[in-house]
Amino acid sequence: MNEEIEEFKIEILETIDRAEKALLEFDQLPDNQCSNTLYDEVFRAYHNIKGAAGMMEWEELQHHVHQLENVLMQSKHTASIPKKLIGWFLKGNDVTRAIMVKEPYKFDYNTDDFEHAQAEHVIDSKVSFNSETVGSQDSLSEEFKAETSECLERISTALIKMEADMGDRNLFDSLYRDIHSLKGSVGLFGLVEASKLTHAMESSLEGVRNVPEFEIDKAHISTLLMSLDLLNNCVNNPSDESLRKEVNFMVKLIEPFIQENESKMANMKTEQVIMTTPEEKPQPAVSSKAALIQNPAQPTESEKGDTTIRVQVALLDRLMTLMGEMVLVRNQVLQYSNKTDDLEFLNMSQKLDVVTSE
Repeated sequence: MNEEIEEFKIEILETIDRAEKALLEFDQLPDNQCSNTLYDEVFRAYHNIKGAAGMMEWEELQHHVHQLENVLMQSKHTASIPKKLIGWFLKGNDVTRAIMVKEPYKFDYNTDDFEHAQAEHVIDSKVSFNSETVGSQDSLSEEFKAETSECLERISTALIKMEADMGDRNLFDSLYRDIHSLKGSVGLFGLVEASKLTHAMESSLEGVRNVPEFEIDKAHISTLLMSLDLLNNCVNNPSDESLRKEVNFMVKLIEPFIQENESKMANMKTEQVIMTTPEEKPQPAVSSKAALIQNPAQPTESEKGDTTIRVQVALLDRLMTLMGEMVLVRNQVLQYSNKTDDLEFLNMSQKLDVVTSE
């Protein structure tokens, strides 16, 4: 157990160092400058430490970092940290280190007025820190479920807006952050199936996130919406063994969109290579008669037999979109087949399932 605690401490210190580095980089930016990357780094650090401290039942550390995270959450929609709060967060990081080595500390959790500290907001580490201040492990579990429910609701709202063509890059970035944070939370609490599903959801959005123009398929959105109810079940019923099969099935539905993103990224890299490759000098034209003399009776590729074919990228994208819609229809048919005793219909639905999967 002691070895586990020491490893835990090392990981926490490394995480807080990453948060501090991001805060210092934030401090170099102009006032009110937003940075999704830096904000995510700080938020992820505090959120992960809070969850890990809860698992280790280190209530003092959990409570402290929870306060830091709550203040940071106020800037979630802007992804910026006010200059006056940078120093407060940095001092909070120092307190985290003090808690880790059980050193005395004082910290003002009130951020309204930094010049006149209010005594009731100052926590002195010399005063005993008991479980009544934070709550039991059971309350932590309920808090985690409540936070997860709020996060799932935000994700659902964002996806519905995108489905109605009301989304934009900022809404998508917020959606991506929520899924990323949720993936980290369920991972910390050891929810294997929920972690697997959120990882697939996040991976499917990578291609959309990395392209200059914001665009997301309706079939992609529908599949992610279908994943939310299952994800909620994974969080609230982690011991349900039947969910494993459902998660594996849902991950397979998401995989085509992951592959589509990988294809888009590969195309982008290819285009960049083409743009940076120097143009070849035009070769002098050779008359058809000279060509025949140089290469007499050489069989053409078509005579050898075609093994590849050039296809427009737009056509492949359209094919992938239709495939996603077909998978959704297949799911609806399978759900309906569970409610009927028509053997002929059951056989047809099973064939549809096999062919679609292949």
